[in-house]
Formats: sequence, C-alpha cells, structure tokens
Amino acid sequence: LEVRLRGPVDGPLGAIEGQKRALEVAETHGLADQVARAAPNLGTSLHHHGHWGPALVAYERALRTASALGEHSTALILRFNITNLNAAIGLFDRASDALDDLSIEIARADLCQLEGPLLALRGEIALGRGDATAATEWFEKARAVFATGQTEREVLEAELWLGEAELWRGELDAVRARQAAIETAVA
Repeated sequence: LEVRLRGPVDGPLGAIEGQKRALEVAETHGLADQVARAAPNLGTSLHHHGHWGPALVAYERALRTASALGEHSTALILRFNITNLNAAIGLFDRASDALDDLSIEIARADLCQLEGPLLALRGEIALGRGDATAATEWFEKARAVFATGQTEREVLEAELWLGEAELWRGELDAVRARQAAIETAVA
C-alpha cells in the first residue's frame, strides 16, 4: 500500500497527518495487514511528539489487529510500546508490572532486539520513582547490550540516561564530563 499525499509533508506534524491518511486508506480498503503496519507507525510518531492519548489509541488498534492476524512478535513489540507509554505518563506501577510479564514473553519469543530497550525502560521507571541508583544500574546494563550490536544512537541514548541519573544524584562534575564525551562522540 502506498499513499501519495498532495504537496510536501512538512515536519513531524505533516508526517503524522500522512500516517493518519495511510491508516484511513488501509482501513477503508479492509487491508488488515497494512493497518497492522500503519497504526504502530502513527502511534510511535504521536508518542514521540507527546500526543499520548491518541498514541495509545493507535497502539491498541495495532495490537488488536496484530493479535487477530497471529503476528505474535508484532503484538509483543506493541505491548512494549504501550508499557513505555505508561511509564512516560507516570504510571510506573502499571508499567513495571507489565514489563515483568512482557520480559518473559519477549525472551521466549527470542526478540533479542528488545533486550536493551527493556533494560532502559526499567531504568526510566526507577528514575521516575526517584531511585537514581537503581536507574544507573539498569542504564549501564542497557548500554552494555546496546554496545554489543545496536546502533551508536542507542549507546548515546544510554549515556544521556546515565547523565540524567547523575543529575538526579547531584553529581554535576560527572554530568559535565559525560556531556563533553557525548559531544565529542557526535562531533
């Protein structure tokens, strides 16, 4: 399925509108497999731009479709996205409980690409609860996983999370040193 938009897609809001249109076209034509692709893309864009309610709706729509199509791996990824969204809005207990169950299922499904993100999300939950020490432990584990095969961007994200935990602990010299190292790495 390819949806061509008239005119340029300007910035993230234009991309979100394009993704909404792709989802509408897929739904209008009964293309369930395309709904399963378009809805998570829309959900992710909305999530990243802070539109959490609509992101949840898109993720849940995609989860229902992926489950109906028997796309177990996609359903697990969507459940991770929903758990991540719950953490982002401060529902730490809900996110932590979901993550416990999800971690087991993801390991069974051998979705190793989610190992680092699972660890990082545990760190984000710990930090959200005010436990910077536990957050640091989770972020260091995530960074180690990212360093063994993920992208440099993910390693740098882990460094930023570690810097945030240092900031919570008031370790300003460590934050400055980490910031300098990150700036050098991206230069």
